[in-house]
Amino acid sequence: MASGTQPMSKSRRNAHFFKTFTNVSKGNATLEGENLEDATKFIHAYGKNAKSYSLMWKILLAVTIGVIVLFMIKLGNTSEIALRYNEQAQTELGQWTLVIIGLSFLSLMFVFMGFLMGKRTKAWRALLVSELRKRADSDTDRKSLYESLLRELGA
Repeated sequence: MASGTQPMSKSRRNAHFFKTFTNVSKGNATLEGENLEDATKFIHAYGKNAKSYSLMWKILLAVTIGVIVLFMIKLGNTSEIALRYNEQAQTELGQWTLVIIGLSFLSLMFVFMGFLMGKRTKAWRALLVSELRKRADSDTDRKSLYESLLRELGA
């Protein structure tokens, strides 16, 4: 978004900056003419989402471990004859196994997403910080704004 245009909705802004930062990190575009205040808001929101994914996998891992413990208790309390010959007991154990596999898959997915989003956030923050520093050095009229945005980003 060029600095002189009207503001975008939050979802359009997020989509725009996701695409823009992806292109900038690949070397296909620059942040010239972009509203860096909106870019800073996007980086903050994206970083929050990355942290929430990291928290979610930890919670899912704890739930998965709890379900595995309950499964082991159930397995220990079920007789060997029931495990061999009772179809209902076999069905229940199969359902428990599917739940454990599903929770494990979700945990791994959130680990991967949290790692990927955290890595992107760091790279994109570095790109934004370098652009803010460049603009702060060249534009004396808006230098205080750029320095404020740099402080918000922790640079």
